[in-house]
Amino acid sequence: MPKRGLWIAILFLFTIRWIEASPRDIVRYQIDVRLDTSSQMLYGNEKLTWRNFSQTRINDIYLHLYWNAFKNEDSAYLSEASEITALGKHSGSLESVDDAGWIDLTQVTLSDGRDLKPYMEFVTPDLPPRPGDQTVLRIKLLEPVEPADSVILHIKFKAKIPASIARAGYYGNSYFISQWFPKPGVYQPGKGWNCHAYHYFSEFFADFAEFDVRITVPLGYVVGASGLKVEQIINDEERTATYRYRQDRIHDFAWTTGPRYIKQERLFNPDSLISLDEYTKYAHIFDLPIDSVRLSPVKIILLILPEHAHQSERHFRAIEQSIKYLGLWFGPYPYPTITVVDPPYRTASDGMEYPTLITAGTRPVIADEGWIPDGVIAHEFAHNYWYGMSANNEFEEAWLDEGITTYSEGKVMEAMWGINKMIITFGPFPISRYFDQIQYYNWERTRIITINAIGFDPVVTPSWRFYNMFSYFMNVYERATLNLLTLERLLGKETMLKVLRTFQTRYRFRHPTTGNFLDVVNDVSGRNFRWFFTQFFYNDQTFDYGIGHLSSTKIQPPIGVFDTDSGRIMVTHDSIKNRESQSDDSSYKTIVKVRRFGEATPGGDVKIKLVVAFADSTRQIRYWDGKKRWQEFRFETPARALYAQIDADTLFLMDKNFSNNSYRLQTNKTGVIRWSSKVLFWLQNLFAILTLIS
Repeated sequence: MPKRGLWIAILFLFTIRWIEASPRDIVRYQIDVRLDTSSQMLYGNEKLTWRNFSQTRINDIYLHLYWNAFKNEDSAYLSEASEITALGKHSGSLESVDDAGWIDLTQVTLSDGRDLKPYMEFVTPDLPPRPGDQTVLRIKLLEPVEPADSVILHIKFKAKIPASIARAGYYGNSYFISQWFPKPGVYQPGKGWNCHAYHYFSEFFADFAEFDVRITVPLGYVVGASGLKVEQIINDEERTATYRYRQDRIHDFAWTTGPRYIKQERLFNPDSLISLDEYTKYAHIFDLPIDSVRLSPVKIILLILPEHAHQSERHFRAIEQSIKYLGLWFGPYPYPTITVVDPPYRTASDGMEYPTLITAGTRPVIADEGWIPDGVIAHEFAHNYWYGMSANNEFEEAWLDEGITTYSEGKVMEAMWGINKMIITFGPFPISRYFDQIQYYNWERTRIITINAIGFDPVVTPSWRFYNMFSYFMNVYERATLNLLTLERLLGKETMLKVLRTFQTRYRFRHPTTGNFLDVVNDVSGRNFRWFFTQFFYNDQTFDYGIGHLSSTKIQPPIGVFDTDSGRIMVTHDSIKNRESQSDDSSYKTIVKVRRFGEATPGGDVKIKLVVAFADSTRQIRYWDGKKRWQEFRFETPARALYAQIDADTLFLMDKNFSNNSYRLQTNKTGVIRWSSKVLFWLQNLFAILTLIS
């Protein structure tokens, strides 16, 4: 067969091998949907099969109807949006009734035709109650679903596409369609249905499923969707085209369409992108055969807008590097395709993740090195691991995908652009070269913007219960990432890689929790890190140690009258000076007092490291468990102390105040003067330029 056909066959075989070894799909969707561009409506037929894998008889089924979040301002989403103030800004209202979106179930029957509409009711499962919310529907079943049995619902629905409020919508003749179909919640044995309302902060949670979806759009519209396209039918009489997509082991299905997309395809070929040395390196780290870390080809589909077509190579490079590194680190990407969408203008859909489909986000002019679009693509593709395959509950523990994804994104960017490379742009213009002399670490940006998030909420908090938008984003993205970077330092980089790969492998196609992640950390490391998660994930305790006092004085005999065995002697200042003039032997007494300013402390086998440096180039090291509010350390040495530093290896990146971590007895102002003069010089030139162009 042709070479291209051979690659596609390999893709199918690889996918089948992965998926057959995976846990079972609980849901099966067979959906036919038609887009009506004249009314901005979707008309759909859905055959929903839900399997009961619990040991309990189930008497009802809960469905998410996400688009009702945009129906009116009584919904949980819009009412919360109108109440929330983030950084002094207010958002979240319908500009007009025409912007509203909604979904109606016009018919719900069992396979024998019995009508279930009389047994439907909207429920509000979360607190505070939002009685006007219609995003969760409960259907009482006519007969219970026995263990190992299933129920089939035949649903007809119509849905008004919202005008680009959040994650889905339309603008002009461009559409991005997500969370658009009736979707069951997750039944949790012993707990019942987990089916939260659609909140302003929250994202999603669903069971893995098999999807078979037919999408009908006007002829000439380009379609991109989750899964693999298996059929395309042209209806010349109706001037429509129907595209059929199939995929199993995914828990969501999104699609996009419009006439302006340029569709480009490329095969991710690991043979040309990954060397034997790289395979050998990671096989050694994970103690696996090389064949177990080898990656397989993936078909990359790029839908890009004409005004960004010159950036195609940039998009392809970013997704190829993401597939490569995340696959080597966390296990092969198991699906045959990945679709990257340059999202339509004003559809509020940029920077989002869906199984086998992600949206990027760019500008007409971009810097040669920058986060746009590279970091966006790396972040959203990482979500196909953290949430896509390791499917945590985004409503309740959002950090498990956003935090690990942001951490993973940073690692991909390091691999692409280099470690400790400061990437700075002014609009589309790169200015990094002007800051090459500045010592920069990749964790510094995260730390700087995270410190002020402490004191609002724990990282592990249900999404809709965060204090405000600032607390939500700082905790589930940045603070969680900083915690993971600290954990990496406590474990070591290779052990951290093993933790994440084990977590991904153990919970691929399952629903892990923070407790599961902690178990993996302890299992892989052979140590106990419960103290770490208790303080930094389940609580929001401040970590802050500092040098409270440092003194270093020459040891001199005490002055006065002393009785000795040989009689009474007098020690005077003059006698001491005379002794010093006859001998060069001197000793110094150094006292260091270390303080704990915060509430959090090291635990397990971890202690905090104190380093005291002396004028003769020697150092003294002590370790402290950090439990008391302060601890004194004394040293007697032949040289005077120069400085003392607590947490000398900078393990605890969440330390609130680095400035008190060290204390120097004699300050050195040379560096400050040098950099101050440079900064003043740059500012002078900047102001001169601004004067010329103003």
